[in-house]
Amino acid sequence: EVQIDETSPGSEDLKYSSLGGIYAVNPPLINAAKAADEWQTFDISIRGYEIWVYLNGILVQDGLEIPEGKRRIGTGTELGCWPSDGFHNDPALPGPVMIQGNHGQIDLKNIRIRPLPAVN
Repeated sequence: EVQIDETSPGSEDLKYSSLGGIYAVNPPLINAAKAADEWQTFDISIRGYEIWVYLNGILVQDGLEIPEGKRRIGTGTELGCWPSDGFHNDPALPGPVMIQGNHGQIDLKNIRIRPLPAVN
């Protein structure tokens, strides 16, 4: 769960809930936030249980392996919101992409989702 949260540019008090953090796992490596009135850009890649996150062109998560106890926490099946059809335990298969909002209004634009090339 990559965090989309208002984080002040220049703030050094980074938590897992900061912009670009991985919820309940890891804060961003660096504060790459722009001002609240500017568009933030994300480039997120997930392969298996590893995640790379670029925030505004700056690497903030570098191949972070999600710990076993934190994998798939908060997905639709755990919350009882969605049928389990789209969820599985094989990290080599494509999985669902979800956007959740629960702390106020955010605006999203130009969302693009594409599969990563296969690794041999």
